[in-house]
Amino acid sequence: MRKAFTLVELVVAIAILVVVMAMSGVIFRAGIESYRMAKANGEILRKFRVITDQLDSDLRGLCKEGEIFLVWPADPNGRRSSSDRIMFFAKGDFQSFHPDGTGRIVRGNVARISYMLGSRVNADGSVTRPEALGATPYERILQRTQHILIPPDDVNAIAFDIPTTDTEWRDWHNIEEVDRTTVKQWLDLSRETKRDALSVIMNVRVDEPAVDPNAWGSQYDPNQPERYMHSILCQGVGQFSIQGWYESPDVNSTGQRWVPDDDPDGDGDVADSELRLEGRGDDEVPGVLYPRARRTYAFVRLDGAFKDQTYANLLDEEHFHEIPGLGRALKFTFRLYDAQGLIKDGRTFTHIVYLDN
Repeated sequence: MRKAFTLVELVVAIAILVVVMAMSGVIFRAGIESYRMAKANGEILRKFRVITDQLDSDLRGLCKEGEIFLVWPADPNGRRSSSDRIMFFAKGDFQSFHPDGTGRIVRGNVARISYMLGSRVNADGSVTRPEALGATPYERILQRTQHILIPPDDVNAIAFDIPTTDTEWRDWHNIEEVDRTTVKQWLDLSRETKRDALSVIMNVRVDEPAVDPNAWGSQYDPNQPERYMHSILCQGVGQFSIQGWYESPDVNSTGQRWVPDDDPDGDGDVADSELRLEGRGDDEVPGVLYPRARRTYAFVRLDGAFKDQTYANLLDEEHFHEIPGLGRALKFTFRLYDAQGLIKDGRTFTHIVYLDN
């Protein structure tokens, strides 16, 4: 008689095999999940590098003799929202296609640049703002627009071809990338033209603009990607916030800190903040516009600790590093999401750009 496995041995062997296979499945699944998470983190880190590299490149050439406009919207609860905006002029090597449609390349050394979360243009022409985009913040897009300045042949000519309709204003900001103007001519625009231009660029009401709000802000149309794709910097940006470093010359103030801050003294009450957010409507968005000198349309809506200061005396190049909300550096905070939604709450990053250069 030849020896064979007993029934007990066979059952034990099968049980061991089942356990080994189960453990292998768990290990395999864990490996797959780790790979997917690593891929998601890699995607987010690539987005972080794209955004920060572009910010560094643009702000490295910050043109302090040009205009800088920061806007800090408030949410319905009076707290800072997640969609701050900035516009500034920068020096560098910029290029784009000529607006005449011939395909000619236009190059320039100065450009007007803006960053903000974009609004989606729907098929019916309506506009969906970033805070209302979909169930997931991944649908939110950070847009960067640039307008290369090309001086007109006649230095006394009009600063740029002023749009006359809402559609022309929208296309001017979102599709065209060239302005026939100089920095000086931009600063010297009439109150009415600057009011409309700033409202459209920054998606904020400035002195009752004549342009319809549906034409305001950076926008993209997914049904016409060839017209809008050039301004799309990164998708999956759920938050974009900006703060400036402030060093108060007043020994009785709270000293050095980032502003705006919802609650600088940590007591949970935003009413004592240097940025008075409570009770503000869409028509009263706080922000800082530099320089203010001789510009009657400019405004700074900071409150609390700074309410007794005269901002008109600060908003010039001599006091550039003392300007609340601008100062010596800007801190950008953004929350990034992966395409698959594996990192549910996204990842939050901060990036500081120094303005001392």
